[in-house]
Amino acid sequence: MNKIIFSLIGILCSIQGATAQKDTLSRDTIVFSKLLDGHKAQMEAVAFSSDGSWVATAGWDNEVRLYKLDSLNFGVFTRSFGGHRGAITTLAIQPSNKHLVSGSRDNTFNIYDLQTGKIVFTGRDNIAAITRVMFDPSGRYLMTSSLDKTIRVYDMDSLSNYRKKPVVMTYSRPVNDFALSPAKFKFMVASDASVVEQVGMNGKSSRAFAGHSAKVNCIAMSNDMKWMATGSDDKMIRLWNPKTGLFVKELSGHTWKITSLNFSSDGRYLVSTCNNGEVKVWNVESGLEVAELPSTGNNARQAVFAPNLKYIALASFQNGTLFGANLYKTPYKVYVKPVKGAGKGDATGKGAAAGKAATTTKGAATGNGKSTGSGTSSGSSTGKGATSSSSGSTNAKKQPATPSPKSKK
Repeated sequence: MNKIIFSLIGILCSIQGATAQKDTLSRDTIVFSKLLDGHKAQMEAVAFSSDGSWVATAGWDNEVRLYKLDSLNFGVFTRSFGGHRGAITTLAIQPSNKHLVSGSRDNTFNIYDLQTGKIVFTGRDNIAAITRVMFDPSGRYLMTSSLDKTIRVYDMDSLSNYRKKPVVMTYSRPVNDFALSPAKFKFMVASDASVVEQVGMNGKSSRAFAGHSAKVNCIAMSNDMKWMATGSDDKMIRLWNPKTGLFVKELSGHTWKITSLNFSSDGRYLVSTCNNGEVKVWNVESGLEVAELPSTGNNARQAVFAPNLKYIALASFQNGTLFGANLYKTPYKVYVKPVKGAGKGDATGKGAAAGKAATTTKGAATGNGKSTGSGTSSGSSTGKGATSSSSGSTNAKKQPATPSPKSKK
C-alpha cells in the first residue's frame, strides 16, 4: 500500500515539475535595450511614428524630445519641442510623419512640424487638462480629449483658418481616454465612471460596457477592431468585442491601478502599465500573461509597441537621477496573414503566444494607430495619459468613419 502511495506521489510531483518547467519556458524574454535620456524630470508619454523610424518622449519637464530609430542612428536624439507650461501627458505622430502633437496639463495642445520643431498651431479651446491626442487613420483629422468633458475634432487642412472651429462632443463626465468606435461617427469613452460608453457626436450613449468596479483610466482598440481593452482602478483589464458590446475575458495580475494599454499592430499582444511600476505583456487570444518588463521605477505611465513589435517604449517615474523613456527589446515579429492559396505561414515570431506567423522582412507598419486602433492607449483620470495612435499596421482592416468638422451626427 505504501509503495502505491509513494508511486502516486512521485507521479504527481513529476506532473507538477513538468508543468512548472512548461510555465517557465512559456515566458517570453524582454530585455532592457536603451535609455532615451536627456529629460530633466519624470516621464509621462511615448509615441512611435507609423513607420517606426522615430520615437517621441515627454513628461514633467514640459518638453518633447525626438529620437531616431534607424539602424545607423538607433536611439540618437534629434531635436526637442517646447512651448508648454505644464506636464505633457499625451503624444501622437501623424501617419505621414509631417506633424507631431502634444497635449498637456496646461490645458493646451501643440502641433509641431516634425522636421523643423516649430509650432504650427496651439489649441487653446479647453479649460482643463488634455488627456489624449490622436489622429484618425487617414491623418487628416486630429482628435483631443480633456477633463473638461469634451472630445474635439480638428481638420488638419484648415487649422490655419481660425474662423473654422472644431467639432465638439460634450460628454457628461471628464474624459480620461477615448478610442474610435467601429460604429460610424462614434467614440468609446472612459471616464471616472466604472462603465465605458459608446457615444455619438451629440454626446448621447448608444451602448454601455459594464463590468469594472472602479473608474476606467484607459482604452485601447486593436487595429482590426476585433478587440477593445479597458483598464481600471480596480486593477483589472477587460477585453470586449467592440462591435457587439459583449465581454470576452478578464486579464488579472496587476496589483494596483492600470494606467495605460496598447495593442501590438497585429493585435496579438497587449502591453499594460500600472502605477506601482508593473509592465506586463499579454497574449490576447489566450488571455495569459507572457512577459513582465524589468521594473525601473515606481509608476509606469505608458508603454507602447513599435509598429514592427521589436521594441516596447516605456515612460515611467524612474528611480535614480537620469530621466528618459526606456526601450526594451522583444522576441516578437508582426504576424502577416498568409495569402489565400499560398500555403501556411512560417512561425517567425518567438515567444509563448507567437503562434504561426508568415515570414516577413518588413515588420514596420505604415497605417495609423489603435484608436489610438493604440493601441492606445491610455489616459489616466488625472490627465496623465498618452496615445498610441502612431503605431498602426498595414494589416489593419477597414477603419471606422471619423467624426469630422463637416458632419456632426
